[in-house]
Amino acid sequence: IAVVMSSDLGKAMFGFAVEEILGSKVKKEIQGFIDELFALPHISSDGVRAKRKLLLKKILAIEGMKFLSAKREIEVLYRGTTLLLWIGSISDEIDVRWAAALRTELVCRGLLPGVSCE
Repeated sequence: IAVVMSSDLGKAMFGFAVEEILGSKVKKEIQGFIDELFALPHISSDGVRAKRKLLLKKILAIEGMKFLSAKREIEVLYRGTTLLLWIGSISDEIDVRWAAALRTELVCRGLLPGVSCE
């Protein structure tokens, strides 16, 4: 990643691919965080906050993260619908993906009214 992004030619030819790869890695880490939380017998706000803090550190430690644009468009699955959203940071992405997954789960369990988008 660093080699490709070290030159203007590399950025021009492969910059989009680097962003795709890094975005995919971030998404995978966030999905692991969500899966961990859903595996817990009880989810508390303190537990989410602590795990979120560790997740953010883990994501920022991914090699080449400085090449991933903080402000970018992402696809988020919400109740079976793919939404295109603009985010401003990795923290935003974590929050959006977590909220979508949690709300989807709560609607499926009948604990939250199902609305198409808030």
